[in-house]
Amino acid sequence: MKNKLLKISVLTGLIAISCYFVYHNGYLQEFNLEKKEIKRSNTSNKQNVVESPVIKTEENATEENLIVENSTKLIATNSKQNFSKGRTVSVTPEIQSEEKNVSTLSQKELDSIEKIREKYQNTIVNHPFRQQMILPKKERKAMGLPPNAYNEQEWLYTMDPNLGRPTPEVTLDLQKTLDAQLENGRVPGDGLDNQWVERGPNNVGGRTRVLFFAPGSTTKVFAGAVNGGLWVNTDITNAATSWTQVSGVPSNMAVTCLTVDPQNSQIMYLGTGEVYTWGAVNGNGVYKSIDGGTTWRLIYGTSIGAALADQLSYIQDIIAWRNPTTGLTEVYFGADAMYYSEAVGATQWVGTNMVGLWKSTDGINFAKFTNVALQSSAGTYCAPNSFSIDFTGNLFMGTKRSAFGAGGGRIYKCTTGTDWALVRTLSGVNGRVQLKCSRQTAGRAFALCEDYATKKPVIKRSADNFAADDTTVSLPTSIGAQPPAANDFCRQQAFYDLMIGLNPSDDNEVYVGGIEIFKTTTAFTGANSAMWTQLTDWTINPTAAGNATANSLDGVHSDHHVMAFCPTQTSRVVFGCDGGVYYSNNSGTAIGERNKDYNVTQVYKGSIDQSVANNKMLGGLQDNGSQLMTNPAMIGAGTEIYGGDGCWEFIDKQQQYIVASYVYNRYVYCTYAGAATVYISNNTTDGDFVNQCTLDSNLNILYTNGSSSGTYRIFRNAINPADGATVSTTLTNAAINAIPTYFETSPYTPDRIMVGLSTGRLVRMDTASGTPVYTIIATPFAGAISDIKYGNSENDLFVTMHNYGIASIYYSADGGANWSNKEGNLPNIPVKCILQNPNATNEVIIGTELGVWYTVDFNVANPNWRRANTGMKDCKVLSFDYRAADQTILAATFGRGMWTGKFWQCGATTKTWNGTAWSPAGTPTSKDAVVFTGNYTSTATLDACSVTVNTGAAVTFLTGHSLRVGENVTVNGTGSLTINSGAALVQYTKHAVNTGNIIVKRNSANMIHNDYTAWASPVVNQNLLAFSPNTLATRFYTYNRVNSGTSATAYTSVAPGSTAFATAKGYMIRVNNNWTLTPAVYNGQFTGVPNNGTLTYAVGVGYELLGNPYASPISAYRLLITNPKLNTLYYWTHTAPASGGIYPINNYASYTTLGGTASAAGGAIPNDKINVGQGFFVQSAVAYTVTFENELREDAVTTSQFFKNPNAVAENVETEKHRIWLNLNDATKSYNQILVGYTTNATDGIDSKIDGKMLDTSKTMLYNLIDNDAYVIQGKGLPFSDEDVVKLGLKVTEASNFEINIEQVDGIFANHDVFVKDNYTRAIHNLKEGSYYFISQDGTFNDRFELIYKKAVKEDVATKNTVDVLVKNNELTIQTYQSAIVSVEVYDVLGKVIFTKNGINNKQFNTNQITASKQALVVIIQLENGEVVTKKIIM
Repeated sequence: MKNKLLKISVLTGLIAISCYFVYHNGYLQEFNLEKKEIKRSNTSNKQNVVESPVIKTEENATEENLIVENSTKLIATNSKQNFSKGRTVSVTPEIQSEEKNVSTLSQKELDSIEKIREKYQNTIVNHPFRQQMILPKKERKAMGLPPNAYNEQEWLYTMDPNLGRPTPEVTLDLQKTLDAQLENGRVPGDGLDNQWVERGPNNVGGRTRVLFFAPGSTTKVFAGAVNGGLWVNTDITNAATSWTQVSGVPSNMAVTCLTVDPQNSQIMYLGTGEVYTWGAVNGNGVYKSIDGGTTWRLIYGTSIGAALADQLSYIQDIIAWRNPTTGLTEVYFGADAMYYSEAVGATQWVGTNMVGLWKSTDGINFAKFTNVALQSSAGTYCAPNSFSIDFTGNLFMGTKRSAFGAGGGRIYKCTTGTDWALVRTLSGVNGRVQLKCSRQTAGRAFALCEDYATKKPVIKRSADNFAADDTTVSLPTSIGAQPPAANDFCRQQAFYDLMIGLNPSDDNEVYVGGIEIFKTTTAFTGANSAMWTQLTDWTINPTAAGNATANSLDGVHSDHHVMAFCPTQTSRVVFGCDGGVYYSNNSGTAIGERNKDYNVTQVYKGSIDQSVANNKMLGGLQDNGSQLMTNPAMIGAGTEIYGGDGCWEFIDKQQQYIVASYVYNRYVYCTYAGAATVYISNNTTDGDFVNQCTLDSNLNILYTNGSSSGTYRIFRNAINPADGATVSTTLTNAAINAIPTYFETSPYTPDRIMVGLSTGRLVRMDTASGTPVYTIIATPFAGAISDIKYGNSENDLFVTMHNYGIASIYYSADGGANWSNKEGNLPNIPVKCILQNPNATNEVIIGTELGVWYTVDFNVANPNWRRANTGMKDCKVLSFDYRAADQTILAATFGRGMWTGKFWQCGATTKTWNGTAWSPAGTPTSKDAVVFTGNYTSTATLDACSVTVNTGAAVTFLTGHSLRVGENVTVNGTGSLTINSGAALVQYTKHAVNTGNIIVKRNSANMIHNDYTAWASPVVNQNLLAFSPNTLATRFYTYNRVNSGTSATAYTSVAPGSTAFATAKGYMIRVNNNWTLTPAVYNGQFTGVPNNGTLTYAVGVGYELLGNPYASPISAYRLLITNPKLNTLYYWTHTAPASGGIYPINNYASYTTLGGTASAAGGAIPNDKINVGQGFFVQSAVAYTVTFENELREDAVTTSQFFKNPNAVAENVETEKHRIWLNLNDATKSYNQILVGYTTNATDGIDSKIDGKMLDTSKTMLYNLIDNDAYVIQGKGLPFSDEDVVKLGLKVTEASNFEINIEQVDGIFANHDVFVKDNYTRAIHNLKEGSYYFISQDGTFNDRFELIYKKAVKEDVATKNTVDVLVKNNELTIQTYQSAIVSVEVYDVLGKVIFTKNGINNKQFNTNQITASKQALVVIIQLENGEVVTKKIIM
């Protein structure tokens, strides 16, 4: 069968050994791995052993007097969790930087490097992992080891040489930090003009542990991948439907379990990490979705810097259960532990304190059960493995053998949420229990278990939930081309591939899976193995439709882990295995593959064809063979040219042949078309599991690591390119004194091979095809070399290291005579590969445990490294391959397949505008450097990689047009570049350097005399007074930080003549002192060097006035998302002028990710864009730094909105939203506007970036009430329910008659009623039918109004009319809420009628026709229903 290389995550290597052998003594069995017969050449493995006596150093020293020099004291003890790797500064007084060459080191430092190398070498040679890696598969199985030795291999090569173990917990801490501060830059995959492209293969799936039909859907399925994150397919019935990755769950997470709240299907939880692979696949806690799985966030996990014992890395199962006692949903998960085991020193556990059962009653916080019943012995907790709910709603739990070696095979029951009790320990079972309880028949339960003693599966059933009935069921017997043993359908892997499914509508239908899938329809009555029907055969090629012929077997990948039933159509099922996802619509009769674009494959190494025309891409995939893709346009399908585990692969540079591979030293010659024909080498005992090698394509020689059991050697395989006939030779030499971990063929010197060893030694082999000459190159690094690359000459050498805890990047400009540490600010993560841009040597990319990182200043002593935040940012990137002809890079990832990107240099092609035409002809592209030598006025948006405006040339971009530039903008001499109002300058790269002034024009909204606008400058050093020269010098303001309130004292006048706009800071500037009373636009103009790249502004507690710092619009939505502590944006609109120095109504428009609100009715509702020159307010409870990035920038055509602007522009809705905008007005004023909306990620509580507080609470206002606080914007969660109630608050500073009306609605509210309920008057009014009118005295009323969505029921209707009477400014207003007013009579105190009005027939009546002077009056109101109401007033 296919050999399985178990998926690993960032925490690869947390694999238990040592003490674990006390408990684990056997699992796996030797497999027949090939699907193909391969003819072996008679000459292919003729072994000639050549031990060369020739060895020298760069100083021509002999082996005996060899001096190994180094450049930097490399290793400092680093036992703490730290994002920085250990470094020391120069010990030589003359050297001031960390960049040192070989000659500066003292003998003490040289000795230190050698001691570290000796210690590390001793560890990786004598560690138990090294010993077990070379065991035959039968012996590995007998010891209970997973089949995949790559986990041990990675553990050894990534360990911190000082600690003797890897420190992957540092990577997870780093990941959390990076996720909070995403940034992009210009490397392949960053910037809109140079994207990484996902290549696939898109028809091959990876190991899948979770499958789940979306609540309420019969077609939408979630899949959780091990090393791939969470994915969704919207129509599993259609083989052509693509999987897409779900946001919020990192790609390096092992998604192992998922559950849905039984009382709210929008709420879902998933757990991460597993121990079935001995800690090779780790997680970081529990994730939650509140929008039906659209988005997720980590809610419970390990805090940054937590001790190993407190790492929540292995969640086995999770379930949301309705507690029948309380009626509330409770969430449970089970956790286990694993440990590091070192050759010397104490065992270091991961998650020791987390083992056990955990519970949450609020869906966020979890607590561990300490019940004695849940302990296998005093203080030792059982490890939960699976949960199931029975027919009556009781919760059951099956356990597994914990990392402590106890507590397996148990069944527990809970009925109240606290009364966990042991039901029984299953007979013949002391390992893993996969439990399924019937939801159809009381007492029925089925369990697929691991018998730890015999290493075989055990099937159990019970009619009383195992209280007394513990019946063993006969095992199925496998058939097919390569069946397992008759009594072991898991092939001694019950700890690993153990799948069970029980039909929720027919409990006699049960499925079990190991190597194959079996089904029974007599689960509780069958008596022998004949009750089982085999459904699959892994040796058959899969198809999309499967084979519907009765009793036929379908081609489904081996190693099954999970299945799921469609709840409302249970004949529809999905299966998850090491080959991805499979589907059946007829209860398994026909099973088809469903892996389109499920790109979660783990690629050890990729190779790209040097032919651009043929464009072949080859990847060695864990458990999915050698996959060849031919000329994929974007993402494409692969063809398996050799099975098993594909490892290091090569496409011959002359397009004569392909080298495919399997583990250790098995290499296969394939034709260039991809036909496997003959072995190059068929040795599966020597070398590493995923073996290191290189192909010298010019000489057709494959060099491989042939080391074994302390014997260090290289196998040289001379290949006949025509037929693959191979002559193999073994090379040994004293220079090769450790395991070769990387080989590189020189592109400059023929027959030269560079060899990197596991200790950091670097050896050059010259005349490698004959009698090699070995030269030890002095190096300053100790650790396992992961990559060696040449730069633009033989002398340019780049070396990277696998290890944690050490500097991992080194460079030599002189062929290795001197070395520079280029670690710079790179965090403490292993580096797997490196590549320099040959067109721009200061630009270098590296592949790491957390994606691709890059620098654009590699030439400085301490380069600044940044992570490229692409689709593979959370994955381990294991290799780069490069095609110079079109500068294409192929990146191989461990969890997200293969990707391509491009190196390119701006200026390789140039387009020049001479005033009338382009030369060469044709519109420039983003790859062209553009030069303007003559005048130019835009006719459309223009792209360029750089722009130069020569002296005398005038370049203007008109409204609606953008100038999009990859890199630098240069304006020379008297040249000019003008960006008109409504146009934009968009730049992509952060490192671009702009030179020379440009002009940016920005027209304001209409303004009147004494009006203010909040401005910000898109250029450097724009003087305030020069920007608005006719404004009074005392009317330029900044806004000081004020903890509360928005009074005028918050503004501070600045001296405009000596003050320039600060970058990203906003300024309130009044119009010219002679401005007219007629509304008019101010034509603002900024002159200076345009801002670009990462810009920051530090804000303090309170309010700050910031602004858009770029010459283009920016996305308000992304600004909020990328700044964790930024929640709401506020725009000054000056809707109403001040009266007596006080603004009578709200003047601030507001924006959150839910949407925007105008300051008041009729104003502009902010959209997703912040225009050029626009200032805005933010509020913070703590001091922090707001960051602006080029990724926020937008084209000119995306918005025309500028505050103050009376016209709203439709926003770009990012997610599902259903919204209502409400206004508060009276007869003469529009007071304010609020927003209520239902959207993903929102709750009934306070939601960051969704809910927005009222900025100015001093005025009359309507507001959303959340936790008794005033909010201008409130988001509520989906799904929407018409039972929902939204509490509204009202503040009135002066008694008046008011109205509440709807400004606009969207989403479901376009066709849904919206009612306002007045709790004072008992009125319920449909706002969709018109405004609601009411009278209010001054005061704050948080209990008066509610927004509801259902028509009033009988008990809600008032039995007595409420009538309000208000006198204001000699005007009488009468308001009733049920019956209309028929007539009004007013009497003075003498009983004389002084006013009468009949035939009113309305619920509101106003008059100023009553003649009275400060006297008491009586008002008699006749209502339509015959009721007469009497009120007393003073007028």
